[in-house]
Amino acid sequence: MELTSQYTSTSVGTLPQDTRADGLQSALAQRGQPRMFAESDTPLQFAAGRDDQRHYAAKGDTQSRGKRGGVLGACARSEFRECRGGDALKDGSTSYVKFDQNDRAETRGTEGKGLCEGIVRDAMRRIDRNYGITGGTADLPTAVRSMNTDMKSSHKADAEQFYHNIESFQDSPTNLGLTNYRLSSTSFFNADGLTPRTGRIDGLMSSMRNMPPGGLALIHASIQPAEAMEPPINGHALMVQRLPEEAGAHGSSAPARYAIFDPNNGVFTYENQDRMETALRQYMDSAFSEIGDGAAPDSVSFFNPPNSSNWAALPQTLTVPAPDRMLPEPNLSAPPHIELKRGASSTN
Repeated sequence: MELTSQYTSTSVGTLPQDTRADGLQSALAQRGQPRMFAESDTPLQFAAGRDDQRHYAAKGDTQSRGKRGGVLGACARSEFRECRGGDALKDGSTSYVKFDQNDRAETRGTEGKGLCEGIVRDAMRRIDRNYGITGGTADLPTAVRSMNTDMKSSHKADAEQFYHNIESFQDSPTNLGLTNYRLSSTSFFNADGLTPRTGRIDGLMSSMRNMPPGGLALIHASIQPAEAMEPPINGHALMVQRLPEEAGAHGSSAPARYAIFDPNNGVFTYENQDRMETALRQYMDSAFSEIGDGAAPDSVSFFNPPNSSNWAALPQTLTVPAPDRMLPEPNLSAPPHIELKRGASSTN
């Protein structure tokens, strides 16, 4: 496996500290007065107990639907959108908040292929702006719940601002600049174009094992034939956070909890690193498998909060770099079992 890493040593870009998307609308607070996230009415679904299997994922459980490999059109029905890996992410999670970019025309984008890049960047913006605010929570589940709240808000400006931001970040990813978090490093898992999927997935898991509490990982993945080395024609963006330490938990003995945000399914919380890695591996295998494809990471960029040990030595992140290449997602509006590429036909 060829794995290359780039570590931040000098500041990149000369954009203003706040995002250009922030500056285009007066609805957002001025810099230095970040907007507080309103209490969300989006349900946070918990594992209440072993008798509540609908929302429970026990340690050691296998994936809730069998591995399908390259079988076309073989997705089982799910509480999440079929064939997009939601059940894999739910397995092993302790709670989750649903979010599906296919639910609204504004989050599907003008071409109907989704705005995953813009959505994960707006989640990062919310976490960054909410860091250090009294009463604020700078974590991924809170950010996703606040996005859901904005879309359902009776104040039309809240939804319009969110839709404006994600479109801006999708079209021009470097429009995002950070106020508090700083880019730490970027790792590439397929620089030579020849690294197998398994090696790329192993590289991603290894790279995430030193994230500080509160740290963010912006992941870009290719969608390509699971068992062949054909060039990818689609892509996807996700985000992982090692959640901030809970009140009263400090030091190496504190449990490391994680969250994964996939704009096709929602944000899922895990009580330890093993469960997070298992869910992410299963996701890479199961998402998009109705067309014989699997997801494989191309790169991951890490961002550290101000309370991390190396933050002071990192340059300010005036702009969050764009991925080396942005591949479109498969069309979101077509039913997965008929959205087939390369002349394949459905078995249904």
